[in-house]
Amino acid sequence: MERQVVHVESHLLNPPRQSGTKRRSPQKPFAARCVSELGGNTSNHGHRSKTPRRGIRSAKEPSKRKNMADNTIIAWTDHTFNPWMGCTKVSAGCAHCYAETMSTNLMGKGIWGPNAPREITKGPWKNVKSWEKAAATGTPGLLNNGRHLVFTGSMMDHAEDRPDLVEPRARMWQTIRECPHLWFQLLTKRPENIVRFLPEDWGQGYDNVWLGTSIEDMRVAERADHLRGIPAPVRFISYEPALGPLNDLDLAGIDWVICGGESGSGYREMDLQWARDMREKCEDAGIAFFFKQSAAKKTETGIELDGEIVRNFPNPRLSGTVPMMMVK
Repeated sequence: MERQVVHVESHLLNPPRQSGTKRRSPQKPFAARCVSELGGNTSNHGHRSKTPRRGIRSAKEPSKRKNMADNTIIAWTDHTFNPWMGCTKVSAGCAHCYAETMSTNLMGKGIWGPNAPREITKGPWKNVKSWEKAAATGTPGLLNNGRHLVFTGSMMDHAEDRPDLVEPRARMWQTIRECPHLWFQLLTKRPENIVRFLPEDWGQGYDNVWLGTSIEDMRVAERADHLRGIPAPVRFISYEPALGPLNDLDLAGIDWVICGGESGSGYREMDLQWARDMREKCEDAGIAFFFKQSAAKKTETGIELDGEIVRNFPNPRLSGTVPMMMVK
């Protein structure tokens, strides 16, 4: 199947500001952001659209979405779902982990590191069911196609190998099966574990699960090799935080690249040429490219790349089947 890229016109999501009105900052207080990452929907930011070439189509105009109670400022998803909280750092991209900062400094939880416990969440599981109901009854999401995007997860790694995560991971897959109107974006820094932790009925992939891995620089480029051969509607790379060029990264089998600089206190600089090179690399290969932000203290700072908002989504390869439940 030929790869397709979804574009959404920037002016449709960011209408012109009327004269005399104040510009609203996209940045939320730190405490609000912490609550956000436990499950919610995203702010509406625009997407770059260019004249479609073969195999690329433009999305319809998105409608206004209802506030789904909790909000996330992660621009490439509608909601965040964390079945549990806690993780262990594995590479340079983890050095300034925002999730560790939130859980330790703001929430007072000791859930980071190999010897620390993981905390199984409660509220987020209920949120997922409410998002499924909203999507099934027509509440539009980012893509305005009857589906909502759900990043899983912002405070954990679904492929972390620990005995205490066997039960919540099984429950996570059962919840995913019961929510065919949600597209779950599963992101990991441990792609070598993905196949081991897939459910037995995975087959050629669940239509509502995208698989991704984080690659901050070429030192961890082999992560793409673990990902590219796994059957899934979408395979994606989070080039966040961008810590070095990925010019030599093999994008074979990859459908989407999200690129962004680091945010937060002590953020590490990002050379925008890295983003330019990746955008060109993706465009040459017909891969969707999403530029999230430049490196800065506040997230969502510098969302334009050379004067353009470049936020494209992939068009999933769907088999026409959804585990356990049929989409109406």
